[in-house]
Amino acid sequence: MHRFKLTTFCLLPFKLVFFVLITGLFFGCYPERVESISLMNDGIQKYNRGSLRAATRLLERSATRDPSNHRAMFYRGLILNELGRSEESPHFYEDAVRALQDSLKLASDDAETHYQLGVAYTGLTQYSSALSAYSAAVRIRPHGEALYRSGLIHLEEERYNQAQESFREAIKAKPELGLSYTALSQLYRRFKKMSAAITVLKNAIENDPEDLGHFRDLGEIYASLQQYSKAVELYEKALESSSSNSHLTFLLAEAYYKMGDRQSAEIQIKKFIRMRHTRADRLLVSKAKELLRELNKKRK
Repeated sequence: MHRFKLTTFCLLPFKLVFFVLITGLFFGCYPERVESISLMNDGIQKYNRGSLRAATRLLERSATRDPSNHRAMFYRGLILNELGRSEESPHFYEDAVRALQDSLKLASDDAETHYQLGVAYTGLTQYSSALSAYSAAVRIRPHGEALYRSGLIHLEEERYNQAQESFREAIKAKPELGLSYTALSQLYRRFKKMSAAITVLKNAIENDPEDLGHFRDLGEIYASLQQYSKAVELYEKALESSSSNSHLTFLLAEAYYKMGDRQSAEIQIKKFIRMRHTRADRLLVSKAKELLRELNKKRK
């Protein structure tokens, strides 16, 4: 049985935001706090410049200088999670757990800290602890990412009804989070609930129209149901903004071929063959050449 891979993605703003402190107001009374925030801002700046390890060291110093600065602990845990994902090393996640737990001792009502703690536990494959952390985030506020990640864990452990519910709740909490639609539609497709999958993907296109994967997935469902004209319409719509997408081009060519539009199929097959291909495209290239041979036979 196919297993969903638990991939790690990090909920980060485009840039971490600097904390602003009116130095003249606080410096005389709280020098440790001022120095801690200065170190934290330096760490955030290092992160924004791509120096993740240096950022975590500065944030650790920030928290040591002022043990009440839970934001420094939170940011350190968040960046350690990203290092755990990119370096594929569990010790980063272990350090993240400690930093985030320390942050929660000071700010237990912070949903993002609970969420990041769940990310760290997920990286360590400690799924029970991860689910507890995600649930804590959701109790504080509707948290789409935490619900989505909970659904992935339920899938991994083959609790399909719970997975379905988590993904549906994730969509309600954050309609623009395309990953939830994708996961839910794949779950429905696995159990041959095509009409449900179609409904989910139509909603996905409405709420997350920039993700071409929704158009592709919906097109593939229609193609599997032999509704090729609908599939063609979706593939062409997606290709309007991504004309160099080789996979979509192949799917469009195949749909034209199966609906009997030989001229359009030949144009798209030749276009696909001329494109740059990755190793993953090799099988599709072979299929495209076979379709072209079949078209040539029928012409004779």
